[in-house]
Amino acid sequence: MGTVGPASFGRLEALLRPRSIAIVGDSPRVSRGGSVHEQLITRGFEGELFPVNPRHDMVRGLPAFPDIESLPATPDLVVVATPVETVLGIVRACASRGVGAATILASGFADAGTEGAALQKQVGAAAAAGNMVLCGPNCYGVANLLDGVAASSVPLPVELRAGGLAFILQSGALSHGIIDFAIRRGLGVGYFMTAGNEAGLDIGDYLEAVAGDRRIASVALYLEAVRRPRVLLEALARLAAAGIAVSVLKSGRSEAGRQATAGHTGAVADDDRVWSALLASVGATRVYDLGELAEAGALGLSLPTRDTRAPFFMSFSGAATAIIADLAVDCALPLVQLQSETAGALAAALPQAARAVNPLDLTGYIADQPDAITGVTAAICTSRPPMMPVMVLNSPAATSLVDRELYCRAVEAAAAGAAGGGTQIAPGDDACGVSSAAIALVATMLPGDVDPEVLATCRRRGLPVIAGMRQVVSILAAREAGLTAHRCWNEAVRASSVNAQVASRVAGWLDKIDGVLIGEGRAKDLLSLCGIATPAHEEATGLPQAVEAARRVGYPLALKVDDALIPHKARVGCLALDLRNESALTEAFARIAGNAAMVVGERPVRAYVVEEQTGAGTDLFAGVIRNDDLDPVLVVGIGGAIVEQAVSVAGARLPLDRESAQDLLERSGLATSLCAARRDGAALDAMVAVLHALSDLALALGPRLRAIDVNPLRVLPDGGRPVVALDALVELRPDNKDDT
Repeated sequence: MGTVGPASFGRLEALLRPRSIAIVGDSPRVSRGGSVHEQLITRGFEGELFPVNPRHDMVRGLPAFPDIESLPATPDLVVVATPVETVLGIVRACASRGVGAATILASGFADAGTEGAALQKQVGAAAAAGNMVLCGPNCYGVANLLDGVAASSVPLPVELRAGGLAFILQSGALSHGIIDFAIRRGLGVGYFMTAGNEAGLDIGDYLEAVAGDRRIASVALYLEAVRRPRVLLEALARLAAAGIAVSVLKSGRSEAGRQATAGHTGAVADDDRVWSALLASVGATRVYDLGELAEAGALGLSLPTRDTRAPFFMSFSGAATAIIADLAVDCALPLVQLQSETAGALAAALPQAARAVNPLDLTGYIADQPDAITGVTAAICTSRPPMMPVMVLNSPAATSLVDRELYCRAVEAAAAGAAGGGTQIAPGDDACGVSSAAIALVATMLPGDVDPEVLATCRRRGLPVIAGMRQVVSILAAREAGLTAHRCWNEAVRASSVNAQVASRVAGWLDKIDGVLIGEGRAKDLLSLCGIATPAHEEATGLPQAVEAARRVGYPLALKVDDALIPHKARVGCLALDLRNESALTEAFARIAGNAAMVVGERPVRAYVVEEQTGAGTDLFAGVIRNDDLDPVLVVGIGGAIVEQAVSVAGARLPLDRESAQDLLERSGLATSLCAARRDGAALDAMVAVLHALSDLALALGPRLRAIDVNPLRVLPDGGRPVVALDALVELRPDNKDDT
């Protein structure tokens, strides 16, 4: 078997590198357990194998034992391939015997309802009592191909070679297509891990083990539910620190998450958007279907996380370049253009009709002279900063010998130009199948199989392949977003500390607060303490006080109800705008008070807010949500009445510095909207300051915070206040709740 080096798998050693394995349920017949036995032998397992089956004396030439207690030695790993009703007794026997790890293949536990969940809890407790590592149940097990330990019930054909890519899945059913993809692409797979119901080990544990293996270059992760979010994020951060690329496909958008808070924040920052921000903060590439996960995992083998070159697309087809340009907009991938000097060098290598822009139409001329691509890619790679050529071929599979020869020559020319252009990276695969860093990238117009000779040429020259234009653009966009967010978040964390002045003001504000749902008046007082502009406003308990407040605030004005039972005032008729005199105020007060009484009942409304009327402008939304066991996440997007439609919403893990805030606005497209709304640039600067202030506020509130909801944030076209918070809601946790 191979060795890992100084790092070790720790408590997972018995599962991932066992010296002896017992298979309970092993049989001479082809069965789930039998397939594990045969697969271990086929994939080169060198340790001892113990078949366990009371119905047979011999299994595949080896003596069979009736139970765990009868084994001549205690195995490191036991694979349990028996019906669900027998599993608890077997696990208890393993724990009593001192077995290091067990894998349970059977379903029928938490996946089957309440009774199954109760049984699963017993199984997990039995394993824990014996200090035994437990994989599953309801899984395919774990295969460590680097060390010849294929203790998995998913078929792993001999064509699947060992290498630097790890697949970690919460659903074993996804395995078959992924394995087929890896074989067709010639990828080397180091680990195939299926977590199942996670009665013992969970996804975070598997990621920790992979992070300790220097032979792994890329991890492809499929997530559904996460038991220990903080552990998962810490493990992903360790992978990033080790330079291991991580691609994540997460399913299961949570309705509970969308309704987590009383404010708009819970609707907009649902679990999926929160997870997008959290995953980006640790540098993960977030993908949205299984094909993208496989492609992104393959790309991670050849494109290390330290490679931050912007992509420069080129194709023989003008239509392809137009489609890529549109997809780049859809996926928020900036198409970086060459500086004038480099553009001139590129133009010299192109036909007169071609324009030196990204994406680049090489025109049909190149089909007659593909060797000219060498000069093109050399110019791209010598740009300042250097860029990564991405060549988009006309077809995923060559339809003729002429096409095949053209594509292969184009790949060779692109590789030669990139290498000659100063990319000092040797192509090819090492002994573990971990590709060296890519000097360029090849994509195809359509998803699907890639011509084997074109693929072989790419592999020989160290050029990774992604099939499909949408796939390559979306994966590169997600990769860039993750790397940028990770860098920004790390820098913000290094520079962050709780703003002492803000913390002092927040502490004073909290001393005066009772309850957990804090309405508009007091919430906007809190925003003002943190430097966020709000309209002039005063609270009133009745009409006489409202009239007096109006004289001080000045007409025209707005009148609103501020009560915990009425977080969304407009929906229940508790908001009146553009009141221009005392008569209008009196009439509006009567109407609003009546509407409020229908909600709060006989008790008085907590307060009414009399507020300066703000002029028309562009409305945005910003909020912070802090779920249990997760860091707070800030979200920003288009606001006003359409906020819950989640138009142009982006999120970031806190803390957030000014650079991170600027990046967030640019990635979401909101920076462009801000500049259009107010052409002097003040709105963008003000919005960056608002987001930074919300980050400081969230840190100061600490574990007391559940959500901050600011909607709308109005961008005013002129005047001294570029951005003003017109409404706000703060949701706290009780001060005796300690969830740090």
